[in-house]
This record gives sequence, structure tokens and C-alpha cells, in this order.
Amino acid sequence: MNSEPLVSHILLELSAFLTTNASLQEVLKGILDLLSGVVQYESASIQLLDADGILNLTVGRGFKNMELARQNMRQLSSQLMKMKWNENQAIVVPDTYGDPLWIDRPGGETVRSWIGAPLRIRGQFPGCLSVTHATPFSFTQAMGEIVQVFANQASIPIENSRLFD
Repeated sequence: MNSEPLVSHILLELSAFLTTNASLQEVLKGILDLLSGVVQYESASIQLLDADGILNLTVGRGFKNMELARQNMRQLSSQLMKMKWNENQAIVVPDTYGDPLWIDRPGGETVRSWIGAPLRIRGQFPGCLSVTHATPFSFTQAMGEIVQVFANQASIPIENSRLFD
């Protein structure tokens, strides 16, 4: 699903979309929608750190119960913050059942494959973009790189929002 012409086309759409006057929430939702054109996911979300250093699910797609997803994110925040978030490299977990660091939460039993891509603003980690799938080995490292590109792009409107709001 991630052929080069399609990826190029979606990235052009993304760059044009980032120049609109949409609100931060609308832009982040749009980023997740465009990402679905190149990475087939079952759920996707962008989590941002709050003033207390807790990751909060800011926008999401594909969740059956958004409030449960938000609760799980708050509970998992400390474990996610312990992950090795390298400068610009997504974390790809091909099979969550086989990963000793994976922590199951209510409502997350069907997550079998996961990608988490760090957002970066001026060298800081303000949050991450993550995608999930119910089928193990649905995600490859190449898909992780694509998700990372979208995370990098998501950082732009987040930073602009912080500067201008």
C-alpha cells in the first residue's frame, strides 16, 4: 500500500494541507486521515505532553471507545515515556504478544502490531504519533519511516500553535 508515487502524492497533499488556516485539532486529524492513505492502520493517534509531563491522546482515529483510549493513554504515559525515543526514529513493534515491553490495557487486547513515532520540536519531545493494527506483523520498518515523516510534519503546526496562541 505504500508505493512511491502514492506516498509522493500524499506527501504533496500533506504539505498543502499544512498551509491551511485550520485549527490545530483539524490539522492533526487531517494528518491522521492522510496517513491512512499510505499506511493501513486500524487506529491512529497523536499524543501530546501536558504541563505535568503526562501524554494525553489529543486526536485519534479508529477507536471504538475514545474515552477508554484516553484513559489508557494516561495510564500508559509513564511506561511510554521510558521508551527509547531516538531523535527521529519510529519504534516498530511487529508483534506485541512477542514483545516483553508491551503492556496490555483494557480495550487494547486487539493491538498486535504498533508503531510509535516521536514528535520533535527544537530537540524536545512533546509527544508521539502512533498507529495500531490487530494483525501481527502488519507494520514494517519502512512503514515506521513513513509514520515518522508524518510525525515530523505534525510537529510543525504544534509548534506554530505554541508560538502564536
